[in-house]
Amino acid sequence: MSGWKASLKICPTRDPASANVLGMITRSPKRLLAERIVLTWLQIQLFEGVYANSVFKSLTIAQDNYHQKRLDQTYRRHLSAIRTLAQIRKLGPAVQINIAEKQINTVN
Repeated sequence: MSGWKASLKICPTRDPASANVLGMITRSPKRLLAERIVLTWLQIQLFEGVYANSVFKSLTIAQDNYHQKRLDQTYRRHLSAIRTLAQIRKLGPAVQINIAEKQINTVN
């Protein structure tokens, strides 16, 4: 099997059971946010590199604005992820579970 059919076969998001085996469903919000921070940081590095390489070429104003806007959006996403992680850490380990109209609140 080759091409897109092979990628569908190994794609973990197509089958929820295989996604759970890989631990995609059971990750904590803190870990997901930490991973998002790393990914947005990598995006910033990539986009800054692309912009730095394109500065030496003759860019039009529209192209320069495009690169600046993309960098601004990436910085905004990065800072938002950092802010959200800080807020979750500030809340501490609190759990709220609602099962059949019975609420259980635990704070460690």
